Amino acid sequence: MRFWLFIVAAMGSVTVSAGEERLVIIGHQLTEIVFELGADDQVVGLHGYVDHIPGAAGLPRLRGPRQTSAEGVLSFRPTTVWVMEDRASPEMLRQLEGVGVSVVSFPGDWALDEVPRRVVEVAEGLGRREAGEALARRFVEELNAISEMPPPAPRRAMFVLGGGGRPLLVAGKDTTVAKMISLAGGVNVTEHSGYQLLGPEAIMRSAPELILMLADAKRDDGQPVILDLPGIRHTPAAREQRWQVVEGHCISGGMSLSTPACIRAIRRSLDDVSS
Repeated sequence: MRFWLFIVAAMGSVTVSAGEERLVIIGHQLTEIVFELGADDQVVGLHGYVDHIPGAAGLPRLRGPRQTSAEGVLSFRPTTVWVMEDRASPEMLRQLEGVGVSVVSFPGDWALDEVPRRVVEVAEGLGRREAGEALARRFVEELNAISEMPPPAPRRAMFVLGGGGRPLLVAGKDTTVAKMISLAGGVNVTEHSGYQLLGPEAIMRSAPELILMLADAKRDDGQPVILDLPGIRHTPAAREQRWQVVEGHCISGGMSLSTPACIRAIRRSLDDVSS
């Protein structure tokens, strides 16, 4: 299946002038686009997974999965805040607007076919529509190249969210990572929705051949914390020690400009199972 590009009129009200604006971005999807378009000199603060973005890791960062207080944002002295609507509370955004900060909200949890349109919207806001259209076309070409790859053996995969103080939860069929497993040619083994704790019988019955996890999902002895999940040691993946790291930005907040690279990384892990 090929992914076709549809570019629509962008939000003309979103305008950032170089040298005048101090931009805070809440949501790594927006950050990826802004930096790829070369407008990072306008950014003074960020939120979310940004270490994979060249030049973004050293900037001041808001902490926590969802912003509920305006104080942290205002500490960056922004003139403009761009925000994914599922990453901040409406009350906080009203507080920012109340002190004269321009707030521009973008829908959260982007679907794959939405990304080109969002790229153009962001580019339009930066006054770089032509570059945005080129970037959107490149994104579609990358997806087309993935879709045209020979299908791998249909290996069964499971993503377990754990480590860093988080409970051990298994990604359901409607999660971003499950969709990327499918796009990479794998079979997501779960049938539930969202992230849930599964019992040992359900874990063993799912029989994953590959387990995906975040980079911080390691115990002090270097072994993955997923081994503490009841039933996981009896799966083919655990017996063969077939587990791979997925970067945090790949699983958070829907699809983004970096999704093709995330899909290719999962595909390489699936190919390793087959080798």
